[in-house]
Amino acid sequence: MSSFQEWSDQLSKRAPILIPLNKIAVAQDNSYAKLYDLLMKGYDRVRWVNTEELQGSPCPLCRQIAEQVNHDGGIDLANFLGFRKNLKFVVNQETGEKQPDFDENGMQKFDLEPVVEIYKNAPLYNWSHVGCRCLLLVFNSNDTERNILVTRAG
Repeated sequence: MSSFQEWSDQLSKRAPILIPLNKIAVAQDNSYAKLYDLLMKGYDRVRWVNTEELQGSPCPLCRQIAEQVNHDGGIDLANFLGFRKNLKFVVNQETGEKQPDFDENGMQKFDLEPVVEIYKNAPLYNWSHVGCRCLLLVFNSNDTERNILVTRAG
C-alpha cells in the first residue's frame, strides 16, 4: 500500500466532515397559512406552475402534477389543502326552497371538512416532493383577473 493511501485512510478516520447546512437542508414549505388565508378571502382555484421545467431541468413528478392539477382550469383550493368544501344553504321563508347562503361579499358560505392530512402543513411538498420549487397560481373562478403566485415561502 502506498504511503499516500495509508495517509488518506488514516485522515478519513480522524477528520471531521463539515457539510454546510444549506447543502443538506431544504427550505421549509410555509405556504399553508397563505393558501388558507386566500381561501377565506374568496380565492377558490389553484394551478400548478412547474418552475423546474422553466429552468430546463424538468422534474417528471412535477410535470405529472401540473397535468393533473391544471386539467380543466385548476383544482379547488380547499381540496388542495386537504378539505372538502360543504356549501351552506338557507331555506327561503316565502317559497320554502333551499337557496345558497351568501356572505356580505357575495360569496357562498361554506364549512370545511378535513379529509386528507397535509403533513407538517406543507401542501406543496405534500403534493410533490420535499424541496420542490414549483409555484401555485391561486385565483377566484369568478374573477380570473385577481391572480396570486404563492411560493413555498408563503
